[in-house]
Order: sequence, then C-alpha cells, then structure tokens
Amino acid sequence: MKILYIAGVGTLAYRARHHDTAFEPGGLRKAQLSIDALTRAGHDVMMLSSAVTSPSRIEWRKEERERWALAPGRIVEVRYPATFPVRPVGGLFNSARAPWLARRLLEDFVPDSIVSYNSSVFESLASMTVGRRTGAPIILQLEDLPLSRRREYGNLKPWLDQRCWPHMLRAASAFTAVNQSILSMLPAAKPKRLLPGIIDDGLMRASELRSPPVSWPPPCRFRR
Repeated sequence: MKILYIAGVGTLAYRARHHDTAFEPGGLRKAQLSIDALTRAGHDVMMLSSAVTSPSRIEWRKEERERWALAPGRIVEVRYPATFPVRPVGGLFNSARAPWLARRLLEDFVPDSIVSYNSSVFESLASMTVGRRTGAPIILQLEDLPLSRRREYGNLKPWLDQRCWPHMLRAASAFTAVNQSILSMLPAAKPKRLLPGIIDDGLMRASELRSPPVSWPPPCRFRR
C-alpha cells in the first residue's frame, strides 16, 4: 500500500544541512517511529514536510528531496517545498500553497492512504486536497490540539489551525490520539485508538539522576 505521511517535521540530516539546532526532537521521534512501523509492515511511504528551519535567511530556498534511510533496504522519500526560510513568512507561505503542493505531488505519487500528523493548517489543507483528488482515506494522528501553542505568530497560526479542526474531524476516516483527553474529543462513530507519546531514552536516563522530591514544609512531630 502507498501511504502519504504529511507532517511538520524535518529529519536530523535536513536540520544539519541548514544549521538548525533549536528544534524539538519529540515530533520527529514520534513521526519516525510511525513511519518505521509502516515500512516494516511493507508499505511504500512518502513524507511531505512543512518544516521551516529556525535560522532565518532572507533567500529563496529551492525544493529539497531527501532519501531518508530508516534501516538497510528501507528508504523513505521526504519532500520539502521551496520556501522562504523566514518565520513566520515561510510557514504561512507554505500553508497558502498546500493544496497546489499536494496536487503537484500526485503527479509522482498517488497514495492509497494518508496520515496527517496533527491538524495544522498545512497538514489539513494538503491532506484534504489529496483525499478529494484520490478518494484515499485520511488517518489523523493527533499529538496536540490546535490551540495548544497560542504564542506562535502572535496567535495567528493557532487561529488558522483551529479553523481547520472541524473540517479535519469530518474528513478523517480514523484517528489516533496521544492521550485519553484528546481521544474523548473525537467523533464516537469513527475508529480511534490511543497512541501514547514517546519518552526519549536520554530523558529517562536524566530522570534517574534526579534527587527524590523534597517535602516542604517538613512534617511536624510532637513529643508527649
């Protein structure tokens, strides 16, 4: 089966090429594990990324195509649209072109299924465009709610993401959610599964070095 995975993450190689060290690896880790599981099951996966690197450069960056090696013999093509690598201009520019970018991708890759990593505006518009064009079902993989990051772009980005939320709830055929709270908000009539978050091994090791929590104020003991 051909699966199109749409996500706002960039690989470590992509970040390194553009000297981006200020990104959060959690999203990449979860996306990588998901894609790895799909390829292990024998599916042909392509990723369309909306990632924009943190170091801002006033330039036109051409489209990049990367062969992401997950394991020997398992390669995933990742496409990064051409953009202005300046926040928030680059992300908003990509989002405005998402339907066109999705139609262009269909010239080379026609998926049987679509996985949208969150319901952000780029992922939503691209997923729904491909879904309408091909009839492929959309699986919405939810890690965050649209308004969970109100600080982005002066709240413009979360506002746009929230506008897409009800449309994605209708368009998606099935869902996964990172926790029970989000799972309970999804349509009861559609398939949905809990897919918990990933804790990095380094974080686990760091937590083992922490001292036990201190109780304050200390308990009072009275002698008779």
